[in-house]
Amino acid sequence: MLADFGGIRVANRISETGTSTSFIKGDILVSNIRPYLNKIWCATFDGGCSPDVFVYRAKKELVTSPFLYNILANNAFITYVMNGAKGVKMPRGDKEQMMKYPCSIPTLQEQDKISSLLQFIDERIATQRRLIEDLEKLKSSIIEKIYCSPMENYPRLRISQKYAENWPIYELGNICTRITTKNINNEANQVLTIAAQYGLIDQCLFFNKVVASENLSNYYLLKKGDFAYNKSYSGDYIWGAVKRLDKYESGVLSPLYICFRPNNELADSDYLLFYFESRKWHKEISEIVVEGARNHGLLNISVKDFFNMHIPLPSIDEQRELSTMIRTIQLKIEHDKTILQRYEQQRSYFLKEMFI
Repeated sequence: MLADFGGIRVANRISETGTSTSFIKGDILVSNIRPYLNKIWCATFDGGCSPDVFVYRAKKELVTSPFLYNILANNAFITYVMNGAKGVKMPRGDKEQMMKYPCSIPTLQEQDKISSLLQFIDERIATQRRLIEDLEKLKSSIIEKIYCSPMENYPRLRISQKYAENWPIYELGNICTRITTKNINNEANQVLTIAAQYGLIDQCLFFNKVVASENLSNYYLLKKGDFAYNKSYSGDYIWGAVKRLDKYESGVLSPLYICFRPNNELADSDYLLFYFESRKWHKEISEIVVEGARNHGLLNISVKDFFNMHIPLPSIDEQRELSTMIRTIQLKIEHDKTILQRYEQQRSYFLKEMFI
């Protein structure tokens, strides 16, 4: 299931337990892991889902499926669920508590009118998401052609005839410096976490609570433009995620992460950002991680192995031209995401005003 009421992606394998929960068209599916991710979907076909997903079916004499969906795909419901959630790192909702969620139900005729309006907005949101998805695919396709994989020294496509030389291959440790500076003097108090979809983000915003210890002096101190590697794997990020601190001027991060700062004379920061957003570096990481070397959701990658990772680098001028090209597409993506956010805000406003 996709975050922020984004629907679903059909799974290519069954759950590890080998069991699933059946659902029919019109049922409402609510992911019970990390409810704050807003993974809620109104089924458009019959199928099966993970046992970690709750399936709700409308009592048709009282409520329509679209109206029930809008009751659940609502910030008020998510807040209610999180208030009763159990667990810190991987909070789960309480099914009994969910079933006691108080809601007012108008007549079936009024439900249809409200649902029709919200469906119109939902369809526009879905269209906007497809536009963004297409731009993301375009960006990935271009990166695939103009960037090299770890042991390649010539890309499939050069952006200019003035660049013809092979790319030198560096170890990451030769173009970046590991960050080990601790927050000893409490220079920063904004605790960060790496979210695969959102990058380096305020921990409180992501978890809806602070899960860090009160003493932050042992945390790494990061400045804007610094990078961090999260060895935790999930979803599409099976080899973890490398993200850059862009949202804040500074912050602190758990020592469980590997943090580094590029040497700007050798490596363009945007070039590295887009490189780590791609899958180019996955093959080498996959070779470092031996079979079975996954422990409690973390990849068994040492700091030394990570900084020994190979990265092909063209001249700094070519790096900047490459990153400028990708940045142009990225700005369009960000613009379209702003439009999407406004549609979502409009939907939230209607839900707040029309639901009791």
